[in-house]
Amino acid sequence: MTFEAIEADGVEQFLQQLQDELVTRTYHPMRLRQKAIPKEGGTKVRVLSIPTIRDRVVQGAFKLILEPIFEADFQPGSYGYRPKRSAHDAVLRVAEAIVKYKTRVIDVDLQAYFDNIRHHLLLAQVAQRVNDPDVLHVLKDEGTTMRVLVVSMYPEDQYAIRALRAGAFGYVNKGGDPQLIVQAVRTVAQGRKYVTPEIAQMLVESLTTPTAENPHQKLSDRELQTLVLIASGKRLSDIAEALMLSPKTVSVYCARALEKLQLANNSELTVYAIRNGLVGQ
Repeated sequence: MTFEAIEADGVEQFLQQLQDELVTRTYHPMRLRQKAIPKEGGTKVRVLSIPTIRDRVVQGAFKLILEPIFEADFQPGSYGYRPKRSAHDAVLRVAEAIVKYKTRVIDVDLQAYFDNIRHHLLLAQVAQRVNDPDVLHVLKDEGTTMRVLVVSMYPEDQYAIRALRAGAFGYVNKGGDPQLIVQAVRTVAQGRKYVTPEIAQMLVESLTTPTAENPHQKLSDRELQTLVLIASGKRLSDIAEALMLSPKTVSVYCARALEKLQLANNSELTVYAIRNGLVGQ
């Protein structure tokens, strides 16, 4: 499909059809066109993958959704693949550092990095930040044989259904029976979902008995994780180190949690977590 064909049929019709496919989960990306570009000064080539117009539109839409979420975690000295930043900005930053006699240089080159990304691990990381099954469905690599089993210290009644909705194939508590963990691994390895009887009961009750949604269920995974750690007595610096985030990012998640739960401070946050069984008393 070309730009001319889209304009001839109507841009609105094109976008409406694409929207319908995304909503009904019938959208599937098409095969990428491969173009080999010779590298300068050698016999090697760089393979450029070119998406179709429809897939590029979807990619652009998802970029608008995902970029602000992960942008908050980047350090000030990071310039690669970031909005309103370029290689020229990075060179300028280096020049400023040299003037300040910061002359130690560490050169790291990751060979064929994007060709070797393990997509199942990447998707698992994205699922911790994006609590939207529709988004994860599109991002998921349909051809992969890898399945994600969440083995967590957090209670099933608060986190299991959230993890399953995010695309996990199973959820088990690491403090449970080791034989159950072995059984879960074997079940997921066979390509089947694994749920404990307790989780199965929760799933049935959620379908048959309408219940009012708890306020904390509206939190993102990172916001909920931050809430639990703060309620457990962790300092922001400790949380930042444990989650491999900057303290500023943790503060943002804390502020978002307070706002969504309509709480004033961390003390109220702790009381809320205890009353709702998110942490032990």
